[in-house]
Formats: sequence, C-alpha cells, structure tokens
Amino acid sequence: MKKHLALFLFLLTVLLANQIQVVRALQKTYEWNIPSGVGGSPNTYIISLITSDGWQVDTTVDVTFRLTLTYKSSTLADTETEWVKIVLSSENFIMDSGSQTETVILRNIGDYWEKKVSFYIPPEKVNRGQTLNVSTIFVVSMNTIDNIQLRRWDQTAQSYDNPMYVGLFRPLLSTLETIIVAVVVIVIGGASGFMLYRRRRVSVKPPSPSTQ
Repeated sequence: MKKHLALFLFLLTVLLANQIQVVRALQKTYEWNIPSGVGGSPNTYIISLITSDGWQVDTTVDVTFRLTLTYKSSTLADTETEWVKIVLSSENFIMDSGSQTETVILRNIGDYWEKKVSFYIPPEKVNRGQTLNVSTIFVVSMNTIDNIQLRRWDQTAQSYDNPMYVGLFRPLLSTLETIIVAVVVIVIGGASGFMLYRRRRVSVKPPSPSTQ
C-alpha cells in the first residue's frame, strides 16, 4: 500500500512539473536607416520586439513593439507614427493583429513609440505535449517630415526576412484536466492511507481474553 501511495505522489509530481514552463524576457532589435535626402548620415531608428521566450496555449501572450529615434539629420523635423502590425506564423496557423493605429510625434533623440499587442492562442493550434516554433514579424508605417519643404515622406519597414522566433508549448493536460487528475490522485492516496491505517489498527488489536 505504501508503494502504491508513493507511486501516485510521484506521478502527480511529474505531471505538475510538465505543466509548468519557466520563461524569461526575450528581445530582438533591428536598425532602420532612412536617407536624409541631403547626403550625410541617415536618420536612424531602433525597432525592438519584446516578449517572453516561451508561450503557452490557452493564455494571452503579449508582444511589445518599440520604435526609438536614435539619430536625426539636420533636415529632419519630426517623425509621425501611423500604425504597426504584428504577425505570428507557424506550420499550424497564422495570426494577424491588424493595423494598430496610433499617432506619436518623435522629435528628439531618445523619443520612442511603444505599442503592446496581445494574442489569444487556443489549445487546438498545437498538439498535446508539443512545442511549436512561431515566427513573430512586424510591419510598421510612419511619416518623416523634413524642415525644408515641410513635406511628409511615407516610410514602411517589415521583418519578414528576419523574424523573431518563440516556442509555443501545449501541456499534456489542460488546467482543468490537471486539477481533476490531482483531485483523483489525492482521493486515491487518502483512501489508501486510511485503509493502511485501519489495517495497522486491526493488526495490533490485543487478543481477547480466553474463556475458561
């Protein structure tokens, strides 16, 4: 009986350990150089994609897009953001955030625009116990405004040729299934322990006095 109880507890521990995923922050950066139009150094931006290095199905995953002005030429007046789109792509599915529109003016070096995009990934996108490689891609549109003609120049960048990859994990059991299994194991373990306790009490019961 002790062996059975120990086995149940061991299986429960292994099951719960397989359900837990330890994640860390993941960031991929890109440099975007836009010619100033008058020679010299281009206007430079750093684009960052920030998320966790592991995702799990049936949860909301966040991808943060950040556009930072790191160098501006003498002819650049302002940078005006328009929209950003995040695309998740794998062998099983493609998800598109659509154009996330927001107007932010980047005027000084160090100014940045940050946009967080959230996705819900349903369990059926991944097989049980599988980790799927998901490419994360951005497409961004903005305007650069020169201080000579005061003209807006449309600028677009994308990362289809250099995506960020994130592992998408589906546990063997869902959260509800894990709870049900844990309850069953605890009940069986408790019943086994109670039966063992009763058997011990019976085994140490003092003998009845003999009748003369």
